[in-house]
Amino acid sequence: MLPGRRVYRAFWSIALLITVASVFHAQTGTPSTVTPFIVDGLGRGTVTLDGPWQFHIGDDMAWANPAFDDSSWEQLTADRPWGEQGHPNNGGYGWYRRHISFAAGSGSAIPHLAVFFSAVQDAYEVYWNGALVGSFGKLPPHPHVYSFKGYGQAASPFELGPARSGVLAVRVWKSPPVTDGTPFQGGLASPPVLGDADVVARYRNSLEYEWLRSSQFDFALNSLYALAALLAFAAWLRDRKQALLFWMTGYCFSYPLMFLAFLAHLPLTRGQQLMVFGAATGIRDVSLWLLLLLLLHLDEKPTLAQWVRGLAWLQLACTTVDGPVCVIAMSGAAGWFGPAQTLDAILTIIYTLHRCFQNPASCWRKSMSALRAGCKAALPRRSPCGSTQQEAACWRVRVIRRPISTAARSSYLERFRWV
Repeated sequence: MLPGRRVYRAFWSIALLITVASVFHAQTGTPSTVTPFIVDGLGRGTVTLDGPWQFHIGDDMAWANPAFDDSSWEQLTADRPWGEQGHPNNGGYGWYRRHISFAAGSGSAIPHLAVFFSAVQDAYEVYWNGALVGSFGKLPPHPHVYSFKGYGQAASPFELGPARSGVLAVRVWKSPPVTDGTPFQGGLASPPVLGDADVVARYRNSLEYEWLRSSQFDFALNSLYALAALLAFAAWLRDRKQALLFWMTGYCFSYPLMFLAFLAHLPLTRGQQLMVFGAATGIRDVSLWLLLLLLLHLDEKPTLAQWVRGLAWLQLACTTVDGPVCVIAMSGAAGWFGPAQTLDAILTIIYTLHRCFQNPASCWRKSMSALRAGCKAALPRRSPCGSTQQEAACWRVRVIRRPISTAARSSYLERFRWV
């Protein structure tokens, strides 16, 4: 045999052995070393449970057992959702496990241990040494999920009893993705905090205080919107022929409604938030369109006015229906998820096209064009009259002598009455 052929065969033999070994390694998996989280010098303070957590997609109640061997699980960090760590578009169950050990004398001064989760998407249950210690939201078959990271009410701390070593397991259910989310969501989005129950409760209250302090401007702004809506509605009740006041009420009222839905930390589920927010968005858009129709006197053009009113009511219908459709899609109900997600996509396309039609820059251009045209029409043209007083008198005579219909005269008088 030639030396070249020997080298060739030896090369392919080594390559084949490496390939077989790689496949065998991928199928069997190499158990990872589970390093427990050591709590040392805790005292009456808190500690953040950062670092790697054992993680597995799926659902098995045996995974709550502290004796379960999770060394073959992959490891994720708790500061980012699982969608950002290799599991995008993953709706359903996922389990986190963390082995916690207390150093000698570290937890002796803590009569009641507690853990606080600030951001988990969506519903979850917490197990400590195999026992259920609390939950937030409801898991299937009748799921109730809440918003996270400042868009909803935070969960209360879960008490774990006396400080002792054990396994903390978190069973998370992520609702199926809809158009208001991203593929990179699900699971823990912020490391939980462990410590004395009273200290952890104060930590949770400090987060609420920081949210309240940072939201003062939003509270003030939406209070002004609510006051303007109340005054406009009171004025409209005195004269219900003034449609301008009615649509001003709707426009000003929509912003406090959206604020209460998502930013006021009310105990609303995510489905309830989406339904309220969708209705408020539709009210805002319809009111804005019809306000511009009246303020720019575009209602004098019947065809344009008819199109704007039709599109406005179509927008209101789409945004109002979109909330319940998202709730059905997020529930993952068998037989309903596919149609609900398809309808949600169709409504999103319609809403996006309407937002393009309602481009703020376009609205401002129309407003400035109308203002320029109105100023140009209001200024008198130069006349052959001599003095300024004679010029003004001649202009008034020309305006008075211009023929005008009864309907137009009534329209002008009605507008001047509210200038």
